[in-house]
Amino acid sequence: MCFSLLYAQPEPATAHWEIVPLHVASNFATYRGRNVNNRQLGEGRCAGITLFMPFQWQIHKQFKATDTVQQSGYFYNRQFWFRPLIGLHVTDDFSTVSHASVGFNFKLHLRMYLAFQTGLAWVEAKSNSRDGLESGFNLIQQFHVIYALTSHWAFGMGVQHISPAHIFKGESNQDALSVWILHQF
Repeated sequence: MCFSLLYAQPEPATAHWEIVPLHVASNFATYRGRNVNNRQLGEGRCAGITLFMPFQWQIHKQFKATDTVQQSGYFYNRQFWFRPLIGLHVTDDFSTVSHASVGFNFKLHLRMYLAFQTGLAWVEAKSNSRDGLESGFNLIQQFHVIYALTSHWAFGMGVQHISPAHIFKGESNQDALSVWILHQF
């Protein structure tokens, strides 16, 4: 009973849309394509840039009386937030992936978040590329663990998957292990 009285008290929280500073993320990855004669993990390289739109829907949990929703900085006390984003991804075979996605972030611990992004991508791939990508519409999904280093910089690691998912056409796809560097202006 004592345990439930100490830990079952609800904390004040607010949920709303907010305007936030621009976030930019760069990622560097190694990938594997899943077609015959494609590169294996570690053989192919790719890089990308992602722009997070300057608005988000968030849930803010107040931990101290001095905490406010207006705090600036990378994550602070946002328990959950999602926001639209756009990005560009380029492989070493010069295939390009342009995507529009939605990013969901869940607070794991203090400055650590689990990030999930999903969206629609347009791929321009060369016919002789070995990166596992096929031209046309594809789906893109990304899972990352992100750690806020300072109020303006964060570091993340995770996985990325790009494929037409048998919805648009084709069966090719690409899996990547990536490292992220995020900056808030």
